[in-house]
Amino acid sequence: MRTKPSYDELLEPLSVMVDGVTVAPVWAHTRLTDVGPYTFEAVDEVCTRILETPGLAALAPWLGPRSPVPETRVPTPPTTFSRIFELHPARLELLAGWWERHARNERVTIARRLSLCPPRRVADCAWTMRASLRGRWQMRPMPMELSLWRHLGGWTKLTLEPQRRVYVKAFYFDTGHRALDVLCDQLTRELAGQHLTHIP
Repeated sequence: MRTKPSYDELLEPLSVMVDGVTVAPVWAHTRLTDVGPYTFEAVDEVCTRILETPGLAALAPWLGPRSPVPETRVPTPPTTFSRIFELHPARLELLAGWWERHARNERVTIARRLSLCPPRRVADCAWTMRASLRGRWQMRPMPMELSLWRHLGGWTKLTLEPQRRVYVKAFYFDTGHRALDVLCDQLTRELAGQHLTHIP
């Protein structure tokens, strides 16, 4: 008895022999894109609904019961920047020292656009910093909050969340992504290179 093949089988259908006669596969003319014309649209819609559900974006199942999410506010998905980078969360203990070494006038400036205030611990392996992001043509910097916390073992998650309504322009995303690229690279190189007595 023949059943409907899986998607993997659809990629390479094979003919069969029945009493010496070659029989073409039933699904030979079915393409993956023909299986469901609205499949990809449905996936996009589900992802959008998940991001827009109040409270859901703040859940972090990779954190232990002793390490709550740094903030309970739900970020606005379209305007909040996010990174996951390879830095052991235990090294976030060195964050305050890193900030002090680079601070000028009580601020650390990244890529001339992102300014960071002193870090503060809000939970185990979770830190936040008040920040501001200035675009090339902006008169006033955008108030932001930067958070870092443990994510899946040896990785750290970072978010940069605006603290007021954002009128979305291309330079906002260009500036934010460029600054976070520089910041994550700098943290990875400098914090990973320092001696740490104990990594759990």
